[in-house]
Amino acid sequence: HHNNEIAQSESATAEHFVNYWLHSGWVHTGGEKISKSLGNTVTLKELSQKGFAPFSYKYWLLTAHYRTPVNFTLPAVLSAQNALFKLHRFVKERLGDNRGYPNKKYITRFKQFIEDDLDTPRAIALIWEMLKDKSVKDEDKKATIMEFDKVLDLGFNRPNEALNDQIFRKIPITEFPHRVQELVYERDAARSKKDWALADKIRIQLEKLGYEVKDTPQGTEVSEDAGL
Repeated sequence: HHNNEIAQSESATAEHFVNYWLHSGWVHTGGEKISKSLGNTVTLKELSQKGFAPFSYKYWLLTAHYRTPVNFTLPAVLSAQNALFKLHRFVKERLGDNRGYPNKKYITRFKQFIEDDLDTPRAIALIWEMLKDKSVKDEDKKATIMEFDKVLDLGFNRPNEALNDQIFRKIPITEFPHRVQELVYERDAARSKKDWALADKIRIQLEKLGYEVKDTPQGTEVSEDAGL
């Protein structure tokens, strides 16, 4: 297979094709491998129509090692989208516009993880660790995450390429776990009756479950609290 791919590509382009082949784990859904023959494929276009940004799917894949089989579910990608949304919001709103200097300690650790058989899960975890590190200046955090993004490409260096339109889109409440949906509907009902005490109590319940609730002119918006 590899020799065939090399022969075709180099004959067509007259360029050297590849140096390395990486064999990734299967993407499963419902306990079965995703494949055309089984008819259980999901396209990026279909995900986008449901309100998911392609960057979110990429983030989800990066949270698992490329050789590890993964099980695709919409709640899993939703969780990834919420986490990535929180990262973008933190970088945009909390780190400001100034860019300092990449932190050498974190850059070194990031390179170690990437060079260790593309250990992207540890690289992603390192982002969260750095953003919580109070010893690193905000402007240096921004510069560091921009360096990370040259490898990961999660949209931090490409803010104008439809990311803002997609990543900040409201996800339908029906994509959330059933218990979360119930609590949101109960809270909306309480608010319609002006029972502010009950609405606030339900909001606290949602926060304990790891979900942030915002009341907007367009309705209730829910996002998963990713830990910052």
